[in-house]
Order: sequence, then C-alpha cells, then structure tokens
Amino acid sequence: MPEKFSSEQSYEGHKDAARQLGWDREKKEALNESNPVNRLIAAISGKRRGVEAAVKQSEKTYEENLQLAQEHIDEMHEEANEYVRTYEIYQKERERLAQEFGSQYTKRVESVPWPGSSADISSYIDELQGLKLEDNTSLDDKARILAAIDIVKPRMKKEGYAGMTFVIGEGYDRSEVGIHNGTRFPRWEIGKDDMESATEIAKDKKWKHILEVSTFVTLPRKKDSSEPPYVTAKKDVFIPISEDMSKLLEQAGADNLDSGSSLRVAWGRDEGRHTGGLNENFRVINLEGAETSK
Repeated sequence: MPEKFSSEQSYEGHKDAARQLGWDREKKEALNESNPVNRLIAAISGKRRGVEAAVKQSEKTYEENLQLAQEHIDEMHEEANEYVRTYEIYQKERERLAQEFGSQYTKRVESVPWPGSSADISSYIDELQGLKLEDNTSLDDKARILAAIDIVKPRMKKEGYAGMTFVIGEGYDRSEVGIHNGTRFPRWEIGKDDMESATEIAKDKKWKHILEVSTFVTLPRKKDSSEPPYVTAKKDVFIPISEDMSKLLEQAGADNLDSGSSLRVAWGRDEGRHTGGLNENFRVINLEGAETSK
C-alpha cells in the first residue's frame, strides 16, 4: 500500500532540494570564476565533472519535487485548509491561556511590551511545521501546543537588533545581553523569583504544577585553559501553571522549549565578536510529586 501523500513532507523536501540546488550552483559559479590555473586543475582532476553532475542531479530532484506537488495539488489544498482551520484553534487557545496568566501578572523590572508572536497565518504555518513532536500528534494538538509556547516563550519582533537588551541576574553578577530580532525569549514578567511564592499562588488556585524557567549566560573558555566555560549570570523564574498548560508544555518538551545561542557584540569596533552563550531551559515541576519525594 503506497504511503499517504503529505504536503508538509513535500514542502520540506522542496525546501531541501532548492537549498541543495543553490549550493551546487554556487560551487559551479565559483569554479567558473576562479583563475585559469584552478579551472585547469579542476578539469584534470575530475572536480569539474563532479560539480556539474551534482548540479544536474539537484536540478532533477528539484523538478521531481515540483512535479510531485502538481500531481497532488488537490490533497495539498485539503491540507492547507486544515492548517487554516487550526489557526482559529491556536488563536482561541492563546487568548484563553493569556487570560489565565493575566490573573497572576506582575510588572517586573525587565518587563517589556511583548509582541503577539505568530500573528499572521503564514508565520503560524511555518512555526507549526517546525515543531518537533511525535508523528501521531494531530494538527489540533499542535495548534494548542504552539499557543502554550507563545505564552511562555514569545518571539521577539522588534526592529534592528531586537531594539532591546535584557539584564540577567542580580547585583554585581548581572549581565546585559542583546537579543536578536526574531528570537524566542522567556517571558519574565509573570511568575515569581522563588519557588515558595510560586507554590503559594499555585495552591491558592488549586493548581499542581510550576514552570521553572532558567536563563543563564556563560563566558567562553579562556585561551590555553582546560577549564570549561563558566556561568557569569543566571536568572530563574517560577510560574504557576494550570493542568491544561502543564500537559501542553510537557508535550512540547525540551526540543521545542530549551534553546542556546551565541552572544556577540552588537555594535562598535568589536561588532560580531563572540562573547559567550545564552541558554534557556524550561522544566515542569509537579508539586504533588515534589512533596512526595521530600
């Protein structure tokens, strides 16, 4: 029995084929533009034949992907309509979760006017297809999971270098970092700075879970040193969450929540120079399990 056609897989295959074709064509152009000696060496060694064969193969794969999509155009329309339908589920779930969180909102020093995240349907579909989940996860569930991620880790869409820097840590150890435009970043203005306060709120609401968000900055290893990179600033936030939210975030898991990125100087003489790393970790804590383990 032939495998059921998937427009999502076709889309990913087409993107990969287009990317590979671009790379192979760049190699061919670079070879054509190289000096005569290099071109002669490439011809003698067989490198030119290899490059040209790679371009032909990439062009063939690219055309085959286009043909496959054309043959299944009706199925692709059907799947596209399903994505449009789930967009409404995503919006409603996101609004519901935002109201749920609004009841515990506290303005913080680091708070900023966060954007609405995946605002248009095109961005929503891209985000949905980028989720790393079990193969049998339904589109409806994916929409709800993305809504939960948007609440706790919204996407920065400020102009330029995100137009914003953030202070991580307290006292003398705090570090200020610049966040790239389009980066997802933890929502710090909800929740509490300590587990005890968050637990009190959770029990008050008859909730049984806390989301621990840990953000930390590491400095690179010193030159000629065997010591590993070390943490220079750290910030933990504890957010009481409902049963529904805890299930969605547990489904999302580390693959879709945790992240790490390089920190680089944003401007001036050292612009672009690597200065360390920024890491974000998310963990759902079951209060009943925590009490049992004591």
